[in-house]
Amino acid sequence: MDVLNMFSDLTTCTLLVGLVIVLLIAVIMSKKEQSGIPPGPFAWPIVGNAFSMGGKYKGKRHKYFDDMRKRYGSIYSFYFASQLHVVLNDADSIEEAFVKHKSEFSNRPADSFWIVREINKYGTGIVWSNDDAWKVKTGLAHQILGESNLEDMVRAETKVVLDVLSQSDGKPLASQKLFLNATVNIISRILLGSRFDDNDPDFLRIIDVVSTAFTNEGTFSMLNVFPKLRFLPCIASKLRVLFDKVGTVRNYLSGQISEHEKQHTKDKPNDLIDVYLSKKDQDDGMKLVSKGDLVRLILEVFPAASVTTTISLNWALLYMILHPEIQKKCQDEIESVVGTDRMVHWSDRSKLPYTQATLLEIQRVASVAATSVPHTPTKDVVLSGFLIPKDCIVIGNLYSCHFDEQTWDEPLVFKPERFLNDDGNPTKPPAFMPFSVGPRSCPGQTLAVLELFVFFTNILQKFSLTGSGELSTDGNYAIFLSPPPFLIHAKSRQ
Repeated sequence: MDVLNMFSDLTTCTLLVGLVIVLLIAVIMSKKEQSGIPPGPFAWPIVGNAFSMGGKYKGKRHKYFDDMRKRYGSIYSFYFASQLHVVLNDADSIEEAFVKHKSEFSNRPADSFWIVREINKYGTGIVWSNDDAWKVKTGLAHQILGESNLEDMVRAETKVVLDVLSQSDGKPLASQKLFLNATVNIISRILLGSRFDDNDPDFLRIIDVVSTAFTNEGTFSMLNVFPKLRFLPCIASKLRVLFDKVGTVRNYLSGQISEHEKQHTKDKPNDLIDVYLSKKDQDDGMKLVSKGDLVRLILEVFPAASVTTTISLNWALLYMILHPEIQKKCQDEIESVVGTDRMVHWSDRSKLPYTQATLLEIQRVASVAATSVPHTPTKDVVLSGFLIPKDCIVIGNLYSCHFDEQTWDEPLVFKPERFLNDDGNPTKPPAFMPFSVGPRSCPGQTLAVLELFVFFTNILQKFSLTGSGELSTDGNYAIFLSPPPFLIHAKSRQ
């Protein structure tokens, strides 16, 4: 028996030693060609640092990134499974990469993510396109944004929101759905040429698909690195439902393009589809944009343009509820400049410096886009003495820039005055980058700023705001950083 036990112990010991050796080899091999990359936490074989983002960081990925910055510095790296990520955490490194080295950092790592590869089977939009195709599609978006009467569209939907708030008569109201309906209708006017009724089945399907952006983990979904997880019954059923919903909306948008083709004339384009149809036979670059690409572009813009503004407006109301003295200062300024007999217009903006500063401070502390959409370098680049390898995934940590103690005095304090210079005029330091920077910065930022200003000022002009529920600024991070659900009480000021 002693011999058998000794043999058993020896076998167990051998297996354990063998396992340790395999793990060490895996770690060494994973690091073999990465000398010179930025420092970062120890990465386990196969999973990397993926599990480190769970636990206390679940839904708080921005806090994980910020804690890593405090431990490893302004440029650090980590592994999500086998994917090397490099995180840039200050304005200087982000500016150096995305602006000074824009030719090397303007590509997206679309092939690195299973979900992106799946959605790109039907066509690519703006976000995950590269090179000339990206430039042509971005040009399409800029053209229609430049030709549309954006303020009229925004004011029309603002009136709808004001009517709902008036009818609520100070009773508790969840603002997320209200703002989401309004912003989806604004972007629908731009993309499709018309708005929806609230009970339109197609509208409800679009809202349903768009709403997934509030909880979707984006590129940090485990499906991106372990796609075989999709065959697990619990995941497969959810994916099937989601893909069916997206497919239904895709078919609806294809039908809209077909209808536009029947009615299209060469007069002034009315929406994005008209712009596409007007240019496709005249511009050689349009050969890079298929009908499937156009559908994907529209599907992409709906959540990108509506969810970000919806979340920004929710943050704006939350901060006004938490800071009634600042709410009152904005209201007094609006009333002194505009009065109460007409709506606030974009042209009033230059006369409302404190209100402008308040909106800038909201964008800073909210950091709705807490990190940039991933970039990937087209060749090895050295930044601040660190190697950023070709084809790795590079993220700009915008949240960290907005809370950097070296840039902002008391960054955790809500203080609009920080955005006013000595003359009382609005000013923006370089570390303020809510839309990222460089060629791949948000193409819809003009519309987003317009919407935020018009909705915010007209709501404050008409209503005093209080709130109930979870009035916390501890946001939840999915694709975007959102406040916890809360209720607003809008009491008429007139």
